[in-house]
Amino acid sequence: MITVHGLLGAPDVVLRAAVAAADWVVAGRRHLDALGVPEANRITLGALHGAMDRIEQLPQTSRIVVIASGDPLFFGVVRALRDHGLRPGVVPAVSSV
Repeated sequence: MITVHGLLGAPDVVLRAAVAAADWVVAGRRHLDALGVPEANRITLGALHGAMDRIEQLPQTSRIVVIASGDPLFFGVVRALRDHGLRPGVVPAVSSV
């Protein structure tokens, strides 16, 4: 199961709980560091395509949290996942737009 969480500002209780329960957390290094995600459970975002390839290789039973800065729908992380045939749940954040 993949869940995309929007993040604008400090991580809230919902995001912290999701990260604690996740097998894998996909995010930029600063978000991973701020949430204290262990190295063994990280997929660090650089090129989005590389992260998508890693996600596709994980077992379908994996609990994956993807953290997107701001609104995950507006900035395209959800679209990129869907373009790869993945169907994430979405927990949006307030957008600056």
